[in-house]
Amino acid sequence: MKRKFIENKIIGVTGYEPYDNLAIQRIIELEGGVVKGDNGYNHIWEEQQVIVIGTNDFDKEYLQRSIEAGIELNFRCQYMTQEDFWFWWLDEEEPVPYLKSDSRIDEHEGLKFLASVGFEFPTVKESLENESENLYDFGERRLEHELKSVFGYNVQKKTLVNERRKALKKAVCEKTGLGLREVAFHIFGRIGENGRNKKMENAIKNWKSDLDWLRENHYDNTIHSFRFPEHF
Repeated sequence: MKRKFIENKIIGVTGYEPYDNLAIQRIIELEGGVVKGDNGYNHIWEEQQVIVIGTNDFDKEYLQRSIEAGIELNFRCQYMTQEDFWFWWLDEEEPVPYLKSDSRIDEHEGLKFLASVGFEFPTVKESLENESENLYDFGERRLEHELKSVFGYNVQKKTLVNERRKALKKAVCEKTGLGLREVAFHIFGRIGENGRNKKMENAIKNWKSDLDWLRENHYDNTIHSFRFPEHF
């Protein structure tokens, strides 16, 4: 079964270590992706272009051109170390994005080079805003309906705090639930969507309270593969 996140996608590959460059290319081809990189086909770019980088012998000129293409076409390429690509392929879960002041950038020669030649890694705030937008789109199709109709979560005045928390716990913890990441970002998105609506002040207050509760009880002191959204 092909990995849908690779199939038909253009993925650039450059550099070696810790894996063989050809092994990465072969995985992409087997999964139905299109390999592009420092092999003579560097002129093809697309929005959210993924480029997999090894720690040694990566093509600096190619990476420089990718930055310039992103500026010209108004997008940032998505850079990924070979290690993260490998886990992405095995687990079908995208790695935590590299953000400004991320220690992983200094630990990888390819990412460090990008930063040294002017690539602007996104800030934590930008990452949260983008992720909440994407998950809110998902929520319009699934989360809003199931979070309320299946798990009984709502923020109406008549709903008691313990009833909201009970519903959230089910949505986060049950095997058939929605999961912490999706629920948290959905609520974060609702706060942002209604932030200036005075009629929603009570709902926003409850959403913020519930988001804090989710962080304290289901995120803190546990290892997760995403940054928990911070409301303002």
